Amino acid sequence: MPSEERAIGAPPAKLSCGRGTLRECLEEGNMYEADVPHVAKVLELIGSSPNGWEDAVANAVKEAAKSVHDIKGVYLKECTAKVNGDKIVEYRAVVKVSFVVERES
Repeated sequence: MPSEERAIGAPPAKLSCGRGTLRECLEEGNMYEADVPHVAKVLELIGSSPNGWEDAVANAVKEAAKSVHDIKGVYLKECTAKVNGDKIVEYRAVVKVSFVVERES
C-alpha cells in the first residue's frame, strides 16, 4: 500500500492535533490524555443578536452552556441576517457546539 493509503478502520500512521504529534499536543495541553478515551457530542444551534454575528455566536454558546457542561469548542457554520428595508435588524449564526460526554463513575 502507498504510504498515504491505509486500510478502512486502521488508525492513521501519525496522530496529530494540527500543530504537531500527539505527544507534542498533549504536552502543550491541546488534547486530552491519551490513556482516557473521550467521546464528544456536537449540537447544532442558531444564535441571534441585533449587534452582529460575533454576538450571535456568543449568545448561542452562552445559552448552550446553561444546560450543556464542558463545552470545548464552537464551529461557525453559517451567517445569515434578517433585513427590514435597507437595515439588518437581526444577525443569525448557525454554530456547532462540541462538548465532552460525561462518564458515570
